[in-house]
Amino acid sequence: MIKYIEQLELAEKEAPGRIDRAVAIEELEALRLQYLGRKGVVTMALQGLGGLAPEERPVLGKRANETKTTLTALIDRRAAE
Repeated sequence: MIKYIEQLELAEKEAPGRIDRAVAIEELEALRLQYLGRKGVVTMALQGLGGLAPEERPVLGKRANETKTTLTALIDRRAAE
């Protein structure tokens, strides 16, 4: 579980700067896929829920959903600009 949380924290730290520096919609789409796509950081964390103890699942699930919400909002905001 710690590995997934560390990956989510890293994504939350690095993503805002990368999203702000994106100048083309293609760059934003690549970032969306990197973080939120089928093999993205958030998706992999959510897929890892099944291998965790029942008491750990809510913690990781909540963290992953918060990260997903944050990154989606950042990408959507930047795309609107």
